[in-house]
Order: sequence, then C-alpha cells, then structure tokens
Amino acid sequence: MLGTTVNYRELRDFLLTDGKAEWVFMPFKDNTFLREQYQQEAKQKGFIIEDDWDYSPTLLDVLQNEEEGIIHDCSFGPGRNEGYSIVIRFTTGQVVRIKTFDNYTMNRVFEWISGKGQN
Repeated sequence: MLGTTVNYRELRDFLLTDGKAEWVFMPFKDNTFLREQYQQEAKQKGFIIEDDWDYSPTLLDVLQNEEEGIIHDCSFGPGRNEGYSIVIRFTTGQVVRIKTFDNYTMNRVFEWISGKGQN
C-alpha cells in the first residue's frame, strides 16, 4: 500500500459509496475557509506546521490543485468521540482524513488501493 499512487477523487468516491465512510476530509483541498486560514498563516510566518509537517505558501497552492499522490503513511485508530479514524498522508504532504463506524473499512481501503491504485 505504501508507495502506491492514488487518485483522490476515486478514493473519495470509493469511500463514500455504500456507507464505507461517514465522511472524507482533505484539509488542503476541501475547506475553503480553513485553506484560506492556512494560507494566511503561512504567508505571515513563511510556513505552517500541521501534524509535524511544514507547509509553505507555495506547497499549499500545489496541494489545493493536486489530483493524485503517492501514499507515504497510513494510520487507523479510534475516532475522537466515536467510531474509527483513518489518516492517509501522501509524499507531498496531502492528507486524507476518514471517519467510519466500520472497523473493516481500513481493510477495504487496503484492498481497493491494492487493486485500483497504480504502483
């Protein structure tokens, strides 16, 4: 699974089909307000730090338009309040956060990436 190239839209579509995920969130692509906050802070300080990764204003622009990425790491664990959380981070720093109530979703993601992703 690590090192596999994945199209973000295809991953999101897969996860939101048949209730595999409650929601899928990409903080550098999805949320205009949050993305603008990140961008303002990065311009003021020269960078932002999110989950121990540094992001420059230029990188934030790249991530906003990025369509696919290579998986760097992945984690699965309990959600903040309920259910489960999956976080997939890509080599560019792009992040996909997934909320699910199905403890087999990580397995399904792994199988989908193994079959649909590109090595």
